[in-house]
Amino acid sequence: MKNMNLKPFVYQAILDSLNSLIAIIDEKGNIIATNKTWQKKAIEKGLIGRVDCIGYNYLKLCENTQGEERETALKIAEGIKKVIKEELPFFRDIYSFLDEKGEVNYYIINVIPVKNVIPRIFIVSHEDITPFKPAEKGLKISQVKVQEKKEKSSQLNLDLKNLHYLISYFRTTIFPLLELLKKENLNHPALKILELIKEKLENITVLAK
Repeated sequence: MKNMNLKPFVYQAILDSLNSLIAIIDEKGNIIATNKTWQKKAIEKGLIGRVDCIGYNYLKLCENTQGEERETALKIAEGIKKVIKEELPFFRDIYSFLDEKGEVNYYIINVIPVKNVIPRIFIVSHEDITPFKPAEKGLKISQVKVQEKKEKSSQLNLDLKNLHYLISYFRTTIFPLLELLKKENLNHPALKILELIKEKLENITVLAK
C-alpha cells in the first residue's frame, strides 16, 4: 500500500469531522489549530476575538479563568504542563460545569503528545460525555437498591434466627415450667389462667414456623 501524503486541508477536514472540542498546542501552550466544534463552542460562549483561538495561549486562558470554573481550569493547565515537561505520558480527567440553562455538563479532557513531530505539538480534546451520565447515575441507584435488598435480607435472616431461638427457648424451658405448675394444687381460676398462657405461647410457636 502506497503512503498517502495528505495535504494540510485534509488534516483540517479530519479534525472538523470530530465532535470533540480539539485544540493543537505547541510546547509553550500556544494554540496553533482548532476544529469546527471548538470554534462553535467559542461562539456559544461569546468569545470576543478569534473564535478559532489561534495565537492564544491555552495555559494563560486556563490561568485567567475566574468564577466556579477556575479550579478546574487550573487543574487542566497543570496537567498540560506535566505532559509538556514529560512528567506524564498523557493527562486525562473528567470535569463538570453549568451551561447557560443551568444544567450540569460533563466532559472528559485528554492531553496527548503527537509522536515523531518536531517541533513538538500536543492535542487537547474535550469530549462531551453528558449523555452517558444519567445511565451511570441509574446504575449507581440500582447498585444502592441491590445493597439495600441484601441488607434487608440479612436483617430478615437474623430476625428469623432469633425467632427460632425464642421458639426453642419456649419449648425447652417455659413449657416444662408450665407443666410443673399444673401439678401444683392451684385453684380453678389460677389453673385457667395457666392454661390460657400455655395456649397463647403455643399459638405463637405455630405461627412462627
